[in-house]
Amino acid sequence: MDNEKPSQDDLKSKLKTISIIFYIFLITWLVFIGFIIFNLVSGKETTSLFIGTIPIVAILIILSQIKSKIKKEINY
Repeated sequence: MDNEKPSQDDLKSKLKTISIIFYIFLITWLVFIGFIIFNLVSGKETTSLFIGTIPIVAILIILSQIKSKIKKEINY
């Protein structure tokens, strides 16, 4: 039972995949914020929309932490 560390290529491919997912969520969040600002300027209710951004921000934070851990592993 070998406990081999993942190769550099595996880590780089994981980092690339996570980066793509991260930027998809970031663009989604930015569009959502733009929609909230539009509704805010229009005078519509935005409280529920602000609450809806919490899971997106949580996913962005988790993905950024995973990205930084993989980057540290690649550098070692």
